[in-house]
Amino acid sequence: TPGNLRCAEFEVRAILSGPWVVDTSEAAQVEALSQYIRAKWNRTQTIEEVSGDHGRRLPALVLEHWESGTADIEPLVKAPTLRVRQAPILNGDETSGCMEQLACYCGMSSCERSGSFKEGALQ
Repeated sequence: TPGNLRCAEFEVRAILSGPWVVDTSEAAQVEALSQYIRAKWNRTQTIEEVSGDHGRRLPALVLEHWESGTADIEPLVKAPTLRVRQAPILNGDETSGCMEQLACYCGMSSCERSGSFKEGALQ
């Protein structure tokens, strides 16, 4: 996001949802988020877990298709908070104390299921 383009260091806090998160280890969650971070912020130099801030299960999310009334229950996981350090920008005009909050769906589209819903691929 534009706000973090000028940050030398920032934290990423993510909520993960979808079938993938249920049986996925914390290490795999960190790896997936790290790949996303490196793709989104190309100045990324290092990514590390914030000490003492581990992932945890959250109460499930109930989604309802408003036309059909079909409901779906999605698991939610708070991923470990990650600290990202970026390469300096040329003019040195950087900010500090930045934070990015993400909500990621991992797996097939939760909004489109059987009946009036259709399955889609993760993109």
